[in-house]
Amino acid sequence: MGFDLTGINPTTNDGKYFRNNCWYWRRLWDLCGLCGKLTPSQIKVGLTNDGYKIGKNAHDRILNGLMKAYSERGSDYWLDWIKKGDEEYTENGKMWSTRRTMTGQDVPTPTHPFSWENVKEFIKFLEGNEGFEVY
Repeated sequence: MGFDLTGINPTTNDGKYFRNNCWYWRRLWDLCGLCGKLTPSQIKVGLTNDGYKIGKNAHDRILNGLMKAYSERGSDYWLDWIKKGDEEYTENGKMWSTRRTMTGQDVPTPTHPFSWENVKEFIKFLEGNEGFEVY
């Protein structure tokens, strides 16, 4: 299961469609909520597949906030934010599972990972449209 986003008024191919699996989307949407100053209800519906529409105003806040966060990604603030998110998911028993390597060793693996590369791809999507719908 994943989240499929369709761009509103796309101006580029990158702005037409974006997809994340449910694990990556949760952390990315957490960041969107923070950077875009979204309301709790906007954050909640962004985690559903109900076709929730993000209009131009919220879209622009998210885009500008993500661009700023991406440019500052090595700062202590963002490193602490990622660590805090990891700890919150761990406390709720949702963050880590184990994966068996080819050598038979079990290693912890995040189930709700965060990736700046994912943020970069989402920024490209946002730059190519004027809003989006979440399915």
